[in-house]
Amino acid sequence: EHGGQAEHGGDHQQDGQGALHLFGHGLVLPVPPGQAALGPEVHGDAYQGLANGTGGQQPGSDGQGEILPRLLQSIGNPVQAEKGGADRIELNSALFLGGLTPSIGTVQAVKNTLKIPVMCMVRPREGGFCYTDFDYMTCCRDMEALLNASADGIVFGFLKPDGTVDTDRCADFIGKIKKINPNAEIVFHRAIDVVPDVFKALDDLINLGVTRVLTSGQCESAIKGAKTVKKMIEYASDRIDILPGGGINTQNVGEFINETGTHSVHASARSLRHDTSVCGNPEIFFGGKLNGVGIPENEYKVTDNVLVQNVVAAIEAR
Repeated sequence: EHGGQAEHGGDHQQDGQGALHLFGHGLVLPVPPGQAALGPEVHGDAYQGLANGTGGQQPGSDGQGEILPRLLQSIGNPVQAEKGGADRIELNSALFLGGLTPSIGTVQAVKNTLKIPVMCMVRPREGGFCYTDFDYMTCCRDMEALLNASADGIVFGFLKPDGTVDTDRCADFIGKIKKINPNAEIVFHRAIDVVPDVFKALDDLINLGVTRVLTSGQCESAIKGAKTVKKMIEYASDRIDILPGGGINTQNVGEFINETGTHSVHASARSLRHDTSVCGNPEIFFGGKLNGVGIPENEYKVTDNVLVQNVVAAIEAR
C-alpha cells in the first residue's frame, strides 16, 4: 500500500544483519548492531519487491541485527529500496491478486542492478494454494527459471484441499530447489494464515527445512494478529524465522515490535504515481472491477525510499 502501509505476502530470512523485508520488489534494511535485530518488510507487484527480515539470534544470525524486507512496484523501485538501506528484496507480480510469479525479465533486470539478495515468489495463479498437476509443473518450471536467473531464494506455499500444509508436495519442491541451488533460501508465504492449526503447520515447515514464514497471525493484519504472532515466535524459537507482515507502518511498528518481541517485520513503503496515457478514454478498464467500479487505470504504486527510511527511523527511535 502507499503511504507506508504494510501489505501481505513476502518473507524474511536472517543473514546476521537487521533487515527490512519488502514484497513485490522487496528490500531489506539494516538495523544497527547492538539494537534488537528488527526490520520492516515490504511487498508489491511484479515491479514490486520483497525484502525479508530476521532478528535476534535466529537461524543464520550472528546477533548483529536483522534485515527488513520491502516490496517494489517498478523496476526502478528496487534501486530506491537499496538506496533506502534495504538488505534484501522479494519480487512478485499482481500484488492485487495476492502476489504471483514475477517475470524472468524483472528478475534479471533487478539482479543486474542490485547487490542485495533477491527472493522470488512462485505462485502460478490467484484463488488459493491447492494446485493441479499442471499448476505444480508450472511452479517447478518457474522455480527453475528463477534460480537460473540468479534468484537467491524462493517464496511459495502448497496446501491440501482441507487447508493443511501439503508436506509431500512441499518436500518434492524443496528437493528440486536444493538440487539447483543448495544455498537457496526457502520461504513459506502467508498460506499459513489459512491453515486450521498454525502450530502443526510450523512443525511441518520446520521438519521440511523451511528458512522462514510470512504471517499476519491469521488475522486481517499483523496488528490485529499480534497475539498469535507472539505465540508463533515463542513456539518457533530458533527453529524457523517468523516474519510478521500486513498493516505495519511507521506509526505502529514500534508498538508492534514491543508487543510481539519480533526481530523483523514485513512492511509496505510505496507511494502513488500516475500515468496519464490512459486518460483519453475513461470508459475503458483493462483490469477488473470492485463492486462494479473499475480499478483506476492511471494509478500505480512504487517503492519510496523516503518511506523506507521513515520505517527504519521509527524502529531506531524505539
